[in-house]
Amino acid sequence: MSKKFIKIVSLIALSTLYSMAGSVAYESAYTSIDEKDCHTISTLELGATQICKSFAKIDIKVIESDLRQTITLERNGTPYPLEFWRKVSSSWSLLGKKIEWRYPKGQASNPIAMIARFKVSENPDNADDMTSYLVVSKIGKDEICPVGKIRPQADQNRLAREMADRSAQMKCVE
Repeated sequence: MSKKFIKIVSLIALSTLYSMAGSVAYESAYTSIDEKDCHTISTLELGATQICKSFAKIDIKVIESDLRQTITLERNGTPYPLEFWRKVSSSWSLLGKKIEWRYPKGQASNPIAMIARFKVSENPDNADDMTSYLVVSKIGKDEICPVGKIRPQADQNRLAREMADRSAQMKCVE
């Protein structure tokens, strides 16, 4: 073999190794936020607060008020209200029955994002006609907040996972 051919093959191999080292593979775990799997800790005339099973030392509270739902995450005693009813939609809403956590492969104790289904009644003429978004919230060292939503479409889950995997570089929804 010629030296030029060996040099080209070596460069291609090194380039492949560098690109593989720079990419991180992510995986998912799921937590139920179904009412039957959570415990009510307070009730109000128009809602309630439930606490659900924690994930990676992050406590999960599902809050309902005035036919709207949202999630507050709590880590090390600090609450992070995600305020879906203000930051995603103020319409009547329901959460899905589970949330998805994204983390680097093999590091379930280090989640980087959470994905939650958020069903919103956007049709004032028919409250039962709901749009089912996937809301992505980043989980950083010092902040936990929603960064975006994915509209219903054929590849909605894949798009939400891709957004979650790059959420650290995204700004919080105000």
